[in-house]
Amino acid sequence: MKLAQYPLDETFGTDACLRALAEQYGTPLLVYDRKTLENRVRMLQKAFAWAPDFRQFFPVKAVANPAVLELYLRAGCGLLCGSASELMLAVKAGARGEDLVFSAPFPGNEDWETVRRTGASVILDSPEQLMQAPSVRGAVLGLRLQCVRGGGQGVFRSCFGMNRRQLLETAKQAVRMGAMGFGIHVHESGLYRPGQWADTAGSAFAAAAEIQGQSGLDVCWCDLGGGLLWDRKGTYTPDLQKEAEAIKGELQRCSLGRIAIHTQLGRFLAAPGAVLLTTVRGVKGALAGVDTSLADLPRAALAGVQYHVSVLGKSDVSGRSNGFLFGWTSDGLDRFGGRRLLPPLHPGDILVFHGAGAYSRSMASNFGGSLRCPEVLLEGNGTSRLIRRRETWDDLFSSLLG
Repeated sequence: MKLAQYPLDETFGTDACLRALAEQYGTPLLVYDRKTLENRVRMLQKAFAWAPDFRQFFPVKAVANPAVLELYLRAGCGLLCGSASELMLAVKAGARGEDLVFSAPFPGNEDWETVRRTGASVILDSPEQLMQAPSVRGAVLGLRLQCVRGGGQGVFRSCFGMNRRQLLETAKQAVRMGAMGFGIHVHESGLYRPGQWADTAGSAFAAAAEIQGQSGLDVCWCDLGGGLLWDRKGTYTPDLQKEAEAIKGELQRCSLGRIAIHTQLGRFLAAPGAVLLTTVRGVKGALAGVDTSLADLPRAALAGVQYHVSVLGKSDVSGRSNGFLFGWTSDGLDRFGGRRLLPPLHPGDILVFHGAGAYSRSMASNFGGSLRCPEVLLEGNGTSRLIRRRETWDDLFSSLLG
């Protein structure tokens, strides 16, 4: 009789496929799946099919690999960049000026020079950036609206964006400098509540209507940012279709006319599209240590992300007990969440960290002398290819002098 299987253990690759990749490239290993990544984009595009000229701008900071960025470009996405390095990485992936959007709270001279050379569109984060941007005359300028949450003593003001007064003053000054039109951008991280994204969008639409009325220029697009994700325990998965319909309702209430809708979803699109494979090094009772660490999955320590973990070849429900997972470094923060239900673990078992597609390799470090892990892309035809090799000791020491 077939035993009941743990449903959360399912992933895009078979156990045999993932095990073969672990044997070929070693662990830790980050494995992306083309089909899953492309399907997430199509899901988003379908949800916003009602919006004229809809486009997703994928944040390069989430997955800084040209092979994956090229996949998003071919799927119709643009790329959001926050530095000169990210702009050049996007160009390496095949992006052209019309595919690029640049936005950063405190850009430097090199960033602005690279914006000029690549022809990227700009989202201004502060009034001061109006004087720093390479070109204003004849441009459609993006303006970032600041998100404010809470009330009374609990007000949280992000370091990103401008308040409504600054937004309007900057727009009026841009008109005097020859701007041709505007876009409004808003972003709130951590959208865990149904309808929260629509509320955020509503504030952007209201700001767009005010600027359009007082500047005399059209607001050509509204970029609703990202931040849409399931919660850290995997108990909330947003209904993208309902979220998009709620945003449509907010737009209709503002009577803005024809306006393009943009998004900047990172985790929602990329996280389900990759897993990280790691090998158990040792077991101490209910504790197990693995050959990955916070250097490979920094968001576990920095943001408290609780990745679901499965074990290749051990997906039965029965026989599970509470356990804890630790990285190999000697730092007390190097643990992966709290207590979790796991099958019996033994040295040599291969574990699968699910939902590892965003902010993993792009935020990885050499903490503890870690060599950053390789990346593999599973193609739709059953083949795979290495898209970034494992770092070596020579890589680690190459920038040292003396």
